Amino acid sequence: MQLMIKQELRLRYIQLMNDAQNILGREEAIDLIKESEVIWEKLSA
Repeated sequence: MQLMIKQELRLRYIQLMNDAQNILGREEAIDLIKESEVIWEKLSA
């Protein structure tokens, strides 16, 4: 069950990143991803 949830999350993550790239363009999507990673790390600390 845990594996299925992780697979679903990975698929959703890929879909979100593709959407971000299509909407914002490659460079802005990369910046958004980097910024979101920094925020997530701060929230997880």
